[in-house]
Amino acid sequence: MPNYDHPAVAAQVDKIRAEIQQHGESRVGCDELFLLCPTEISNAQELNGIAQIAEWERWTFEYLPDGSVRFSNL
Repeated sequence: MPNYDHPAVAAQVDKIRAEIQQHGESRVGCDELFLLCPTEISNAQELNGIAQIAEWERWTFEYLPDGSVRFSNL
């Protein structure tokens, strides 16, 4: 299970969950991605953290050319 102990991370995941439920997808901008992995980490660790959240929530994710990430249900 991903670490949702940090209130900002839990709030961001709740927001993504609600957007997916309403619109079928959620786009998270570069400025918001740090909330999913709030500590100083490498790009590989960020990808792993996002992948763990997506797997746990049963979402797919895709990095977009503008640096944002699109999440949607499997």
